[in-house]
Amino acid sequence: YVLLSLLYVALRIHVLQGFSHALTQVPLRVDLLTFPSLLWFYTRLLVYPTGLSAFYDTPYIASLDVRHVLLPLLGVAAIACGLWYWWRRSRRPEVAFASLLLIIPLLPLFNLDIFRQGDIAHDRYLYLPSLGFCILVALAIQALPARGRRLFGAPALRVALIAALALFYAVGVVAQNVVWADNLLLYYRGVTRAPNNNLARMNLANEALQRGMPKQAIALYQQVLQRDPGDWLCMYNLGYAYYRIGRYQDAERVLSHATLLNQNDADTFFYLGLAKLKLGKLKDAEILFRTAIDRDPRARGYRYSLGLVLEREGRLREALPLFQAELAKYPSAPAPREHIASIEKQLAAESSR
Repeated sequence: YVLLSLLYVALRIHVLQGFSHALTQVPLRVDLLTFPSLLWFYTRLLVYPTGLSAFYDTPYIASLDVRHVLLPLLGVAAIACGLWYWWRRSRRPEVAFASLLLIIPLLPLFNLDIFRQGDIAHDRYLYLPSLGFCILVALAIQALPARGRRLFGAPALRVALIAALALFYAVGVVAQNVVWADNLLLYYRGVTRAPNNNLARMNLANEALQRGMPKQAIALYQQVLQRDPGDWLCMYNLGYAYYRIGRYQDAERVLSHATLLNQNDADTFFYLGLAKLKLGKLKDAEILFRTAIDRDPRARGYRYSLGLVLEREGRLREALPLFQAELAKYPSAPAPREHIASIEKQLAAESSR
């Protein structure tokens, strides 16, 4: 894993030096300027894990400045030099191992292109590095003088320091655990902790919509789109919210825009088709449902909805196999069965004339 991670970083730097602007979303210069603040973010959370959240404001750094580049770079460099000096002086392999464990698991995360725009750091990525940090802390405590009073068979200074650290981190865990009680609290915490993070705001809107607060959800979606009009996922969510509360014309307008932003998402075409169906635009709905089925042939409700359109148009023989296919895939669904019985009855009446 260590060798592969190092090889990955080397190849990335080599490739992006020539092709970063053409092949990636974030230019290499922005990558390199963002790395110091990102490293300092992870370092601070390792040592002082307060203000934890599922989302953070970690912006891209596009220009060289003291606060976001030079100071974090100096801080990380000082820590790296300190660890190197510790290892050279002690020659303990545990120090080298723990130091590598701090940084190696984080290396793949510095490919910023794999993340959603502006959402490039999370504390969960510190699970493995935290093991290295704990080993280093234990080694540092072990290096303290062993003379003097003893407590529980160990030097009193070491015991006291371990107890103080355990109490500090335990209180921190308990104090910050409450925000994980449910999604509403978690996403609200994300918005207050990272007000510039669009993903946190959009997730809060999704939860508000799910809890029957569509007005609040729509307002949050609109705030995200004011910042980033090209966010197709937020555009889709806003259109879905409009559909949920019966504002079908607004849903049609917003979802039509979302399909232009993303031609591959089946649900966007599906809900746009449902809005068209509610507005009586059967031909448009048929095209959209067929497109949704083409994008995701296994999705529930797509064939059923297309069957509804064809049934309303009087194309019963085309609608029947669609309802049958939906029933075969979801035998517990009562609606397809009712339509099948109705169509078979109508077809039987036609054939008996």
